[in-house]
Amino acid sequence: MMSISKKSYDEDLYCFHCQSMFESVPITLFPCGWVICSHHFGNPMKKFQCNMCPTIHIVDAEKCIKTKPMEIKYLKHTIEKSLKEFEREIDKMEMIKKDPVHYLDEFFTETINKIDLVRELTKQEIDLYFDNLHKRIVSAKESYQTSIDQNNDFKNFSCEDMLKDKEFFMDEFVILNDAKNSFDPLNELRNKIREKRTTVKKVIDSLTDYKKYDLIYGYLNEYFFSQIGKIEIMPIKNEIDLDRKESMTAPKIPFPLPNFKDSILEFSFCPDKDRKFKISNKRISVNQDNKK
Repeated sequence: MMSISKKSYDEDLYCFHCQSMFESVPITLFPCGWVICSHHFGNPMKKFQCNMCPTIHIVDAEKCIKTKPMEIKYLKHTIEKSLKEFEREIDKMEMIKKDPVHYLDEFFTETINKIDLVRELTKQEIDLYFDNLHKRIVSAKESYQTSIDQNNDFKNFSCEDMLKDKEFFMDEFVILNDAKNSFDPLNELRNKIREKRTTVKKVIDSLTDYKKYDLIYGYLNEYFFSQIGKIEIMPIKNEIDLDRKESMTAPKIPFPLPNFKDSILEFSFCPDKDRKFKISNKRISVNQDNKK
C-alpha cells in the first residue's frame, strides 16, 4: 500500500478566525480581507461578526469573495487529508475482518456504558430526593413535638369526662332501643355522639396543626423513563463529508437529568377534607385551593 507523504501546509490554509486548518471552503471577508472558513457565517442570516479588526463590525456573506487559487489550495489539502483518512479506514477494515465479533462488542460498549452511567445518576437523584422528603418529615415531627406544651386544647382535654359521656350515651341508647316511636330521640342521641367524637378528633388533629401529611406519587411508566433515557437507532450516513457543513446542529446532551420533584413524586400536606387530586400523564399533584 502506498504511504502518504507528510507535507508542511501553507499558512494560507489557516483560518484567521478559529486559528486552525480550514474545515470548509475559504472565503475572503469584505472589506477587511481576512480569510476564514465559510461555515462561520452559519444559517440563515449569513452574517459574521468580525472581531479580528481593531473595530468590531458585521460582514455580509453576499459581499465576500471566493478566489480560485485559494480554493485550489484548499481542494488539494482536502484530497491529501482524505487519502490519509482512507488509509486509516482500510487499516480499520483489516482489523474488523480478522475479528468482526470484537468490533461489534466495542461498537455497543459505549452505549452500554452510557446506560449504566445514567442508571447510577438516576439512582443518586432519586435517593437525594427521598432523603429530602425524609428530612422534611422529621423536621415537621420534631417541630410539633416541641409545641405540645403550648397546646392548651390538648393539655386541658379530659379523657375521664369523655368516658362518662360515653357511658351516659350507652345507658340512654339501651332505654331508647326498647322504646316505641323513638326516632327523634335516637336521632338526637346520634348527633350528641357525633359532636363528642368531633371534639376528640379536633384535639388530636391540633397536635399537627390540623394538617395531614401524605405521600403522593405518579406511575413510573414507559413515558416517564423515556424522558430520562432512550435508545435512538439512526441510519449511518455512508457519504463522506470533506467539507464542514455551513449549518451545524448542536449535539444532544443527556444531562442534566429531569427534575424529579416535578417528574416522579411530590410531598405535600393539606387539610384532609379539602384535598383534591389532579392526575396527569406526568404526575399526581394536590390542589389545596378550597374553591369548589
